[in-house]
Amino acid sequence: IAELKRIYPNVGCVMPMLPSLIPEVNRQIDNSWPCALRLVPSEAIEERYAAFRSGDIALTASGTATLQLVAAHVPCVVGYRCHPLTQMLAKHLAVVRHVSLPNIFSPDGSRVIPEAVFFECTPERLATLMHELLQDPAQRYRQIERATTFLQTLSPCTGADHGGILYSYGSCTNQVSALSHNSKHLIRPSILAAHAILNALNRVSAT
Repeated sequence: IAELKRIYPNVGCVMPMLPSLIPEVNRQIDNSWPCALRLVPSEAIEERYAAFRSGDIALTASGTATLQLVAAHVPCVVGYRCHPLTQMLAKHLAVVRHVSLPNIFSPDGSRVIPEAVFFECTPERLATLMHELLQDPAQRYRQIERATTFLQTLSPCTGADHGGILYSYGSCTNQVSALSHNSKHLIRPSILAAHAILNALNRVSAT
């Protein structure tokens, strides 16, 4: 964020997190955070998605948060780091080139969402990717269009019930929209992610 603030002096930040962490994070950051910061309780679904939609772009780790941002139609950059030893092992053993689901399941293998992974995940690299995304409306539009199409392919069929969550919308498109607009008919991104992985495994086992 400090790197990005050098380019955009008026940048602000909204950060969803667990309510129990907010007081401690507020104490830790004090006045040291490089820009205006608002912490939003992540368990409040409506607030979380309102926070997503209040931003021009987002910075996120890989995981279901990426799907939540796609559902909210917010372009994002994915960053992921771990212990250096884990990074070295993963680099040699990984069978996929990407870490976010829209990129992993991209039909043509191209990168839908910009990623900075492992040793490439530096403040400078993240700031560069975010700056490029902010400066390129066409790239933001393409990302949302392609990622939304991907999200629609994950939506289970009407009336399916997974783990007590009933999908009661008339089409997959409506189900995806429900993620960010109607918590009463919520399709959890973790369910969609599991659905994608299980489908991929089924396809592999069938070949």
